[in-house]
Amino acid sequence: MSDKIIVIVVGICSIAWMVVHAPRCPAEPRLVIIGDSLSAGPESWPQYMEGYNVHVLAQGGRSLLEYSPPRDLSGGKLVYFLGTADMIKGTPVKQAARYMASHLGTLVGRGYEVVLVPPPNLQLRKFKRINSQYRLTWRKVDFEHVHLCDIAWEWDKKLTWDGIHPVPELSRRLAGAITECLQ
Repeated sequence: MSDKIIVIVVGICSIAWMVVHAPRCPAEPRLVIIGDSLSAGPESWPQYMEGYNVHVLAQGGRSLLEYSPPRDLSGGKLVYFLGTADMIKGTPVKQAARYMASHLGTLVGRGYEVVLVPPPNLQLRKFKRINSQYRLTWRKVDFEHVHLCDIAWEWDKKLTWDGIHPVPELSRRLAGAITECLQ
């Protein structure tokens, strides 16, 4: 008899643990984020996105040339925030734009509604060329399913820990701007 009670208690405890540790409410819309180091890490802007079941596919140093969209993901909203690492590494702008256009075409083909976020203004010489190339590429893709999130404000280097990567205050500000673009 006591063995049955132990099994029942263990079963109840297991169910309680699963309920407490269950992922976010599935009623929240899914949001996939593709990015580089600006989107990766515990203090990055995706951590401050509210109202979404966030799935982050970000990696420090990720460039447009090295990235390919995963085959097993499809549908929903997606934030595409790549290109900052390319700007810093000196990737030729037109080459980066070709890869971005290919990624966007693939993602739209898989049913995503994409929000395209250009690299922030890090006050580098290449910024204007890259930003204008993002706009040109955006104009060539599917307007109905790819939306430009134009974050017009300057990247305040005082709100970064190394001149590039944001501290929580700037991450929250970025999350708020991207949330507005998702509306």
